[in-house]
Amino acid sequence: MSDKICKGNNWENTQEIKAKISKAGFSKQWDAEASFEYPTAHKLTGVYFQEGVLTFAWHKGSEFFIRKKDKDYREEIDGDIYEFRAHRLRADRKVTRFVLRPLDAMAAVFLQVAFDEDEHKVVFNDVKRTVSQAWPFDEFEPFAIASTIKKLDARSLEKKNIAAHSTRLDSKGAYVEFGSTSSRNSYQDFAAVARDLVDRKITTADRLAIHGGSNGGLLMGVMLTRYPELFGAIVIQVPLLDMRRYHLLLAGASWMAEYGDPDVPAEWEWISKYSPYQNLRRAAALPPVLVTTSTRDDRVHPGHARKLVARMREYGHRVEYYENIEGGHGGAADNAQRAFQWALVHEFCWREVGAARVGT
Repeated sequence: MSDKICKGNNWENTQEIKAKISKAGFSKQWDAEASFEYPTAHKLTGVYFQEGVLTFAWHKGSEFFIRKKDKDYREEIDGDIYEFRAHRLRADRKVTRFVLRPLDAMAAVFLQVAFDEDEHKVVFNDVKRTVSQAWPFDEFEPFAIASTIKKLDARSLEKKNIAAHSTRLDSKGAYVEFGSTSSRNSYQDFAAVARDLVDRKITTADRLAIHGGSNGGLLMGVMLTRYPELFGAIVIQVPLLDMRRYHLLLAGASWMAEYGDPDVPAEWEWISKYSPYQNLRRAAALPPVLVTTSTRDDRVHPGHARKLVARMREYGHRVEYYENIEGGHGGAADNAQRAFQWALVHEFCWREVGAARVGT
């Protein structure tokens, strides 16, 4: 990335960046609410600037039918027998991001694996055309994360229960996170570590607090519903919790290769055994819980957090809730919000399992 871009803008002045984006013709997209659209064409839905990182986000929707044999039926009409074969219409959405980290002199385009080869080219050219209205695109040094993922997937990694989970861009470079598609061992392993901490007298269950966000929020939800006796407090942030409907919300459909399709009975039979929202019980003895999310989370819908909190309150369980109206999937829009959010987490843990409990 050229010095002209890195040093030619006042990246510490949000208003100057906003003015530049507006001048490029994207004032409506600046800091826009999370989009729930399924546009038929590749569409710029938001431009965000948080903690010195500028992000352009595009969405492209598609519709397709899934065969639903259990909904087939026969009907007699005017003396003739008709057989109706059911297909369910499903909407999917692909997300593209251009991320600019000027303080690290780095930029990258993130394209989903779901795009075919020709579509990749069309989408990339659209990203290039859009960004070029604000900065000369040829001043960004290219590297192809998306094509790397495609090549790795082509080697049948999924057959080995391994899949690409996410891509990252930071001061250390760009990389792809891969991991197991099976969640069974991760849940059991996490619980085993908690037991070991108690067995070795490092702590006690009532003094042990745990924390996780996003997919880690799902892990926290499983600990809450499956192993509540192991913990004194649980913090759940921007979580994935309702696995029966996750694929219908925001980017959820793009994770089906990892979690499975809850509309397929055989797959839901497995998913239903750990889905936190469906496994919450009124009579269970649960530790106190803090749940946080963001209204503008465009990856994991805040409805996951809202539903769990509503159900916990309905059942009479102890739960505290904080929803930031900004921040995206990171939960905070700037350092002040991030500091406030972590203050909530640490105060909660201090009060429930820390020194504040001495003498109780």
